[in-house]
Amino acid sequence: MESFGTQLSNVRRAKELTQEQLAERLAVSRTNISRWESGKLMPDLDTIKRLSQILEFNFFTVEGLSGGAPEASLTKKPPKKRNVRRLVLAAAGAVLLLAAAFAGLRLAGRMSGGKPKANVLITPTENPVYAIRSEADFRGGVGWFYEFRYDETAGVPFTIDELIITVTADNGEEYNNSFTREDVTVWYGSATLEKGRPQTHMGGFPVDQVRSVRLTLKGTDANGNALTFSGETTLLKDVKE
Repeated sequence: MESFGTQLSNVRRAKELTQEQLAERLAVSRTNISRWESGKLMPDLDTIKRLSQILEFNFFTVEGLSGGAPEASLTKKPPKKRNVRRLVLAAAGAVLLLAAAFAGLRLAGRMSGGKPKANVLITPTENPVYAIRSEADFRGGVGWFYEFRYDETAGVPFTIDELIITVTADNGEEYNNSFTREDVTVWYGSATLEKGRPQTHMGGFPVDQVRSVRLTLKGTDANGNALTFSGETTLLKDVKE
């Protein structure tokens, strides 16, 4: 029987997906996909279940894995892919305790006489972002990898209704790639952010006539406030060797 890494590579190729595209759907970095397929690392059981869902193949049948996964959990389809500038999404997920959070917020509201608002801080981990050379990742061999961290800082849970990636071209035109609450829930396990449990969003695309990328979150907090938060990073065409 084939190893997990070999089986993952074969199934991914059979689905006609690149490592970059699979990383987008799984919300992880392309490097992780490469390490799993080469056998250098093994994903945890939750990630293997998500791989099974996305690729519609039960990886729990591969030699060396145990525990299995419910058949029903392998039938859920990944979110519909949207074709905009070959953007790649990546990211990590969190399980949130909403019942306790709502109870605490009601008490805080009575004490303060009002309803506090959520605050989500979106910060690029690198700004500006330099281009890198990688024949395996980018058509043309040169591209950008960017990463945003976003965290709710006010102690008010915030539910993402829409996640938007905006690429600004050199001529000032903007190109948007929009994802729904359902998409975010599939990637991270929940569309709700809670204080102290940040999410990380990673992506990448080949070098083009582009100068920046922006991540915007639109949604509603636990007190019913409709809010929008954004973070942006500059893209440099200089190659970082």
